[in-house]
Order: sequence, then C-alpha cells, then structure tokens
Amino acid sequence: MPLPNIRLAEKQPVIIPAREFLQTNCPSVHLHLASHDRLAELVSGPVKAIVFNLGYLPGGDKKTVTRTDCTLAALEQAANLIAPNGLLSVMCYPGHEGGAEEAEAVEAFLSRLPHHSWRTGKYQLLNTGSPAPFQICAFRLDLDFL
Repeated sequence: MPLPNIRLAEKQPVIIPAREFLQTNCPSVHLHLASHDRLAELVSGPVKAIVFNLGYLPGGDKKTVTRTDCTLAALEQAANLIAPNGLLSVMCYPGHEGGAEEAEAVEAFLSRLPHHSWRTGKYQLLNTGSPAPFQICAFRLDLDFL
C-alpha cells in the first residue's frame, strides 16, 4: 500500500529545519514555505482531506497571523479540491488580533456550502475562557452513492 502524499504550507521561515528533516526522513511529506492561499498551486485534486490551523505558528512570530482574505481564498480552493467522501477541517482562533473577524468569515463561508453535497458542523468548548477556539469540519458527500 503506497504512503499518502501529505503537503503542508507555512509562511514562516522557522519551519525550514522541519522541512529539511521531512525531506530526508519522510519522503511522502512535503512542507512548503508558502501561504495557504497558494493551495491550488501546491496540491492537485481531488484530495481526501485538507486541514487548516489558523492564527499564528506556535513558537513563531505571533505578529504573523493568517488573514481573512487569504483564508477565504484558500477555503475556496480547498472546496474545489476535496474529493467525494473527503473532509475539510478548519481550526479557528478568535482570540488574536483579527482572529474574530477571520473566524466569523470562515464560519459564514462553510455555512454556505450547498447542503445537497456537504455536511458541515462546528465543535467548540463551552466551559473555557472567551473567546474559545473552535473547529469546523465540512464533509463532502459522495453524490454517486446517494
């Protein structure tokens, strides 16, 4: 059974040592020094899963954060790349500067995916500090199966 082809994108140079490690030790994992809004350049579809972890890179520059316009462009590309029975997962962090607006835009975008071909749900802890991070998952239905 072949290994899955995994592609990661991060725009902070702090990931370069990890990229070198992965190139040597995990040939099926590719780490790109790029913004997530270049997804369609880095990945050819259809793909089984796309995962976004928004906000800033832990251990990186906290002033370098994902931006709403780039994230919405990336989500548009992701929705077009996901295969039937594929999953799109987005972890939103509304607590950083600009994070609440980005999280709201992500939720609005994923809420508008057509119900006949997508199922979308949100998971958020209720007993934590506010604003709590949350995850939205969108599952693309296999319309040939229905």
